[in-house]
Amino acid sequence: KHISLRTIPLGDGQKDMAQKFLVSAPGVGSWVALENGHLDPPFVASIPHYMQKLDHANERFRLFITTKPSPLLPTTLFAISVRQVAEQPRGLKASLIRTFQVMGGRILEAVQEPEWLMLVFAVSFIHALSTARLSYGHVGWSLPYDLRKKDLMACLEHLETTLNSAEAR
Repeated sequence: KHISLRTIPLGDGQKDMAQKFLVSAPGVGSWVALENGHLDPPFVASIPHYMQKLDHANERFRLFITTKPSPLLPTTLFAISVRQVAEQPRGLKASLIRTFQVMGGRILEAVQEPEWLMLVFAVSFIHALSTARLSYGHVGWSLPYDLRKKDLMACLEHLETTLNSAEAR
């Protein structure tokens, strides 16, 4: 059966949209993913209130919240939740290993050019080096920015598109 998933990043004026889905999704069995819960602790603290007001929730309904650790987030919410913690790997080697495990074979086989694997490694290495560097804080960077796997994947997709379009010429 098809289950719809709605992803809403918090902290960017998306609270109204998140509230709308917290009210409508339980009735129809949709899944809701609230990203960056640490950016709006008061809203995250109100989530148990929304859940208590539910008269009936479809058994397929799921609510996911991604967040960084924050003392402002309510511990009661975590006490009634199933939690999964994903910490950044420590060290460059561990970061590269995890990157290639997550990446999967599709990306490694996406382009037939012999340079493709070297480019994938170079971009992955720069990403791993940059994320490892973030453990020292934002000193030395012009702007604070949290690098994520999505950033790496966007770079690789752009590189793939560029190489495939050059191949077609």
